[in-house]
Amino acid sequence: MKKLALVMVSALIIIVFIAFNYLLWDNENKEKDIENLKYLNISSNTRINAYEREIKSLEEEIKQIRESLKTADDANKNLLQEKSQLEVKIEEFERLLEEKIELINVLKQHVDIKLLEAPVREWIDSINKGDYETAYELLSKQIANQYKNLSFAEFKSNYENTIKEMKLESVNLLTDDVPDDIKGSIVFEIVVDVVILDEAEKNPDGFKAGQNRRFVTVDFDKENEKWVITGISSSL
Repeated sequence: MKKLALVMVSALIIIVFIAFNYLLWDNENKEKDIENLKYLNISSNTRINAYEREIKSLEEEIKQIRESLKTADDANKNLLQEKSQLEVKIEEFERLLEEKIELINVLKQHVDIKLLEAPVREWIDSINKGDYETAYELLSKQIANQYKNLSFAEFKSNYENTIKEMKLESVNLLTDDVPDDIKGSIVFEIVVDVVILDEAEKNPDGFKAGQNRRFVTVDFDKENEKWVITGISSSL
């Protein structure tokens, strides 16, 4: 009996020891599981926070894109309005241009051509007479458009030291086959025979010795109430 009791007690002690070790092992595993769960929870929270930041960033980008689209749409509307206004102005300018062209064509047919030729002839006569001041005044608008700041002294020097004589051989008012950019303008085709001084170093406005073909545009100067030259060119 004593042996049996001893065996049973020993077995009980072993069972208790095993159970204790199992509980201890199970507790350690549960603690590890808890730690793992905590880590997973932290990791999940980190991911959630990262996703939230990405979502917020995307929402901000979408907002900016929408604002940019609205700005572009507003700008496009403004451009369309400006385009429409410009088209109206262009139509008005084209109408006025057509009216001017018609008026000029009527003038060409009925006005005394000698009146329109006058500034061309007077300019050449002034050069030949040495009256450079009158010649300069007749070219004032052409000088302003082409040379900007050409002074009278420079103009006088250019012609006085170069041109000995200019002779108008022919003058013809252009009425047909005129380029679109000068339609409505009064343009003469002239041929001038030029004599150059022997000591001349350069030729003003491209004039050379002998015959020179030029296209001269004249217009009425309202301020001075007279016809003047507004352009001289070697081609249309």
